[in-house]
Amino acid sequence: MLDSLLKCWISLLIATCSLCTGLTGQNYLGLSYQHGYNVPAYERSPETTRTSPFIGITYKIENRGKNNTLGSLYRGPDLNLHGFYQNLGNDEVMGYALGFVPELRFRLFSGERSAWYGGGGLGAAWVNLPFDKRTNPLNQALGTPWNIYAQAGIEYRYTWSDKWSVGAEFSIHHLSNSFFSFPNLGVNIPHVGFSINRKISTGNSAEEPEQEGITHEWITRSGWRPFARYIFGITERSYDGPKFLVQGAG
Repeated sequence: MLDSLLKCWISLLIATCSLCTGLTGQNYLGLSYQHGYNVPAYERSPETTRTSPFIGITYKIENRGKNNTLGSLYRGPDLNLHGFYQNLGNDEVMGYALGFVPELRFRLFSGERSAWYGGGGLGAAWVNLPFDKRTNPLNQALGTPWNIYAQAGIEYRYTWSDKWSVGAEFSIHHLSNSFFSFPNLGVNIPHVGFSINRKISTGNSAEEPEQEGITHEWITRSGWRPFARYIFGITERSYDGPKFLVQGAG
């Protein structure tokens, strides 16, 4: 059972990273701190005795799309690779988690120096105090030392120089073994936090000019279209001559 679970996690991580192999742009190294509170989902969930700090180190690949909201989304999401420490809210029963999460973030709105992002990721985490019938029977939330770690959230990021940017975000994190073993009540932790990021390389993609005919009004009417690229394999095609948007199977 454990071998099957590990294979599932590894395949999931490889699939996520493979999706982003074509992403090129500005690369950042970031440090984030978030503070959260474990919200027990069931009566049998372990008691929360403290807040749940989260400390992460992130490698970011920030895509550089066209100078409009649709272009940023349509070109592709940013890729964040997180390594993290997460306290689970009860030092004696649940302990802490160490893990790795690849995350895709879509640029929702952007200005000259700031942008709003939304996205999520799925990865793996190791827990130091899982359920054990003899030594830790009170941990009904996590039945195995290795678990799946999922997170989703929104972030506001401000760039104050060519090298540095800061961010503030709200996110929700979930930890469980997806019913590979019982008990498995899971852990749910909403977070608020901040990050500081430093550009470490520029990459090899250049800023592309904005296409004619793509307006904010058009973006509002058809805001779902950019996500079709990643759900249905639809891509944007460009041809010589007048610029217009063409959808094709890619």
